[in-house]
Amino acid sequence: MIHRERLRAGGAAELAQRLRPPPPASDLTASTAELIAAVRQSGDAALAEQARRFGSPSFTVERLVVPHDDLRAAGRALPLPLRAAILAAAEQVRAFAERIVPTDTEAVLPYGQRIVSRAVAVGAAGLYVPGGRAAYPSSLIMAAVPAQVAGVGRIAVLSPPGEDGSIATPVLGAASLLGIGEVYAAGGAGAIAALAYGTPTIAPVDVIAGPGNAWVQEAKRLVFGTVGIDGLAGPSEVLIIADASADPSAVAADLRAQAEHGDDSPAILATDAPSLLDAVARDLDGGVQAAGAITLVDCASMDEAVELAQAF
Repeated sequence: MIHRERLRAGGAAELAQRLRPPPPASDLTASTAELIAAVRQSGDAALAEQARRFGSPSFTVERLVVPHDDLRAAGRALPLPLRAAILAAAEQVRAFAERIVPTDTEAVLPYGQRIVSRAVAVGAAGLYVPGGRAAYPSSLIMAAVPAQVAGVGRIAVLSPPGEDGSIATPVLGAASLLGIGEVYAAGGAGAIAALAYGTPTIAPVDVIAGPGNAWVQEAKRLVFGTVGIDGLAGPSEVLIIADASADPSAVAADLRAQAEHGDDSPAILATDAPSLLDAVARDLDGGVQAAGAITLVDCASMDEAVELAQAF
């Protein structure tokens, strides 16, 4: 869905307030705690029940473990351009991760104490890859490749099953290309609980990483202390400032890439060029429809566009 706004002088703060994502549900903590408790009590059965409740109506416990043959088949099924893109992205992430691996540090203090700080990889990492509205192999790449570079001994990937009970092929294919063999079809707060506390099928991990919706983030907050977490992420967003020289198709692609996360992830263009607004709108109308809302803001000047971005 595409919205148009006009930024009036002095109205940046008010418009930024209206463009903010909606607050999380008022019962978020309580409902997340219930999902976690169910997995702690009933293990795999609770994961299957939650999968049936949240979008995979015929899911059974037997579908939790993704067989190696399915991973290999997904890797072979990737269209060549997507396969090349996944490999290129992994190469980029790996190159940067290798440059930021912490090194051991040694210091001798004034009274002669010798202190060594060592960077040691965790034994097991659980990586959550969102699903539902779209497939996010990029999320897997950004979590798995640094773990591999760090030397993590075991990498377990969890991603929610779709309506047919299986994980999206691009995610499975990316796991295959990265050489990850431990993949489970489980999503939401229950998946986080499984990684933290373990089930008969899924062994617990030392740290959980990866993005997710409000329930996934709240689950990570609730299990922190039992396991480590990468952090708590709020809704993501993009606000693009562009002038008349911008490529409309590139701007539209950036907006779509953000809006696919849903209504709680704002995608905004602020520009002083009405011609760019029209061109971007045409591109958005003629291409793949975005899952969430996109807002195109007509600003009187680029200074106003910057003011809106700062307020937002």
